[in-house]
Formats: sequence, C-alpha cells, structure tokens
Amino acid sequence: SGYTPYRFCEQRGYLPNKLYRWLGGQTPTIDELYRLANDLGVTVAWLLLGEDTHRSAQPTDRERSVSTRPGTRLGTRLATAVS
Repeated sequence: SGYTPYRFCEQRGYLPNKLYRWLGGQTPTIDELYRLANDLGVTVAWLLLGEDTHRSAQPTDRERSVSTRPGTRLGTRLATAVS
C-alpha cells in the first residue's frame, strides 16, 4: 500500500488541511519549508525550485523520482515526496 499525504501528516504531526493547501499551491512559511525538507529528506531549494545547485551530493531517491524541469510546482514535488 502507498504512503498517503494523510498518513504522512499523522506520522509527522502536520495538520492535513495545511498540507493539502500546500499541495494546492499555497507556499509554506520558511519555517514550514525547513521542517518539510527535513522530514522528507530533501532540501528547501529542491522543494521550491526542483533543483539544488548549492549541494555537491547526488540527489536523493525522492528527489530523483520527481521531475525537476523548470516550472514544476511545489505542490507537485511535495505530492510525490509524501506519497
């Protein structure tokens, strides 16, 4: 079975309505972005931009699983990362 956004919220202590707003395109606060990045094992730059030019390490499996084409929305990357 898959990992749902609701289950992610339940396990990580997020409010589901907040996560669904982010998935719908609302941008989290900077503190929320840092927490999300930490909980998802990605960088804030990747969440916002789909790329991370300030890191020399290879992308994580989660980062590789999502398109990093310019214009890919935060909600799209977040949806893939939490599922």
